[in-house]
Amino acid sequence: MTVERQRLLTERLRLLKRRTGLSLAALAAVTPFSKSTWHRYLHGDKLPPCAAVEALARLAHTEPEALNSLLSLWDAAVQEQSRPPTPPPIPSVRPRRLRPPVRALVALAAMATTVALTAGATDALDHDVAVEHMEHAVASCHYPGH
Repeated sequence: MTVERQRLLTERLRLLKRRTGLSLAALAAVTPFSKSTWHRYLHGDKLPPCAAVEALARLAHTEPEALNSLLSLWDAAVQEQSRPPTPPPIPSVRPRRLRPPVRALVALAAMATTVALTAGATDALDHDVAVEHMEHAVASCHYPGH
């Protein structure tokens, strides 16, 4: 239900209530709706059922043309309420820029990681090469003909 239709329906219901001269408690006493329920209807917190609109119009001695207009407004509000709501647009989010000191720390950490990985890979390769040379030397010591 759009805010405009609900607001317009609520305003018309309030006018009818004023015309009756009844308080919410008195209105509740002469209709099947409670005082708190009438409060919700008359403040736009809840869409009233058709029976509540008709009861208030009857108590306010509403003319048939005005009643038809009020019921048409109520019907349009019910139709709009039954439609699925349109999702709100998704706001675009700009990536957050890092401040200069943070950028420098990120760059420094990336460089340190690269150096550590490179050094580790080099040690592993050097170790493999050293083991190969050692195995070759040991093999040549045991087998002088080789």
